[in-house]
Amino acid sequence: DILGQIPASRARKGNLLTYWLCRFRHYVKKPDPCLFILSTQKFREVNATLRANSTGVFISSNIRNQKEIEALAEEYADTMGGKEVFYKMLNYVRKEKYQWLYLQLTTGKAFKNFTEMLYDGDKLLIGKGEKGDLEEEEEISSDED
Repeated sequence: DILGQIPASRARKGNLLTYWLCRFRHYVKKPDPCLFILSTQKFREVNATLRANSTGVFISSNIRNQKEIEALAEEYADTMGGKEVFYKMLNYVRKEKYQWLYLQLTTGKAFKNFTEMLYDGDKLLIGKGEKGDLEEEEEISSDED
């Protein structure tokens, strides 16, 4: 958990790590795999440069803080079909405990737990709904909608 370790601002503390994480792709040669996972409880505390250079985002179904959900929607909804689609996917994933909404930012795809594709870059895909739409119970919404 990196909360408080890498400042959200351009402060001196943490700059070396931010610099390296944004440029490590130049030091790793294909096909050698390399993965960095940063975990935080406060999304906006992650440096904006790191957020902009992320290739994937994992969102837990257990998030209960509405402000954190809104921050995630503000940052990623436009790349995933807009706020309405983003909230539909998140609501769908949140129906079960310990699930993940995985946003594959390099392709514009979204998955539930890496296996069930929910969004394919331009359209919301079939969930468990009888009519092919994602069901909405316990709806999460933003006051801004």
